[in-house]
Amino acid sequence: MATSPPAAKRFKQEVADASGYLVQLSPKKLSARNNPYMKGTLQTSVKDYQDVVVYDMSKQSNLEEFAKTKSPVKLKNVAVEDQTLIVKRQTQIVKLPVLNFHYDAKTTKTYTIADLLKDSPLDKTLVDIKLAKVLHIHPAVLKTIPYTNEKKKVTPVIIDDPTGHITLSVWTDIHEEQLPVEKDKVFKLENLSFFSVYFSKPETES
Repeated sequence: MATSPPAAKRFKQEVADASGYLVQLSPKKLSARNNPYMKGTLQTSVKDYQDVVVYDMSKQSNLEEFAKTKSPVKLKNVAVEDQTLIVKRQTQIVKLPVLNFHYDAKTTKTYTIADLLKDSPLDKTLVDIKLAKVLHIHPAVLKTIPYTNEKKKVTPVIIDDPTGHITLSVWTDIHEEQLPVEKDKVFKLENLSFFSVYFSKPETES
């Protein structure tokens, strides 16, 4: 008597509840398949933070309000994949009266250069890069800070680690001669402020 082959195993995505503060929330983005989504960060304790990806855009305005007002929130039935919280249609957003820790948006995460380029953190996110080598220092240019009209020197610096290389913009006072980095030396870079317009993959040289 013939028997049917065993059914393939299907792995269920973990579902959980998560409470905290939405300390960061991006504007709407488009995926490679042109699907809208948002990225964010949920502070879940005094020192712990989790990445959030929002696929159900009907929740956009609600989440934006929690981020703007810095109010405690509970994400019920949120999917968890590789330690990332995924907000889908079944996720419920519940306002909480209080949490046992205070709002703190000071998030810092250590990246390799490849992961930094892949993850594209939100602008103004603080990031660390472990053991990057300075490959090249370009001439500085003068920039004027909007609203204050203060002038600063911006020096494009190409840094490298075993996973890739990017351009880091080093901002200094116009009268400051010494840069905090030197060519061909290896540094641990801490509390870098990520701005997508200044912190990018260098163009391929012709």
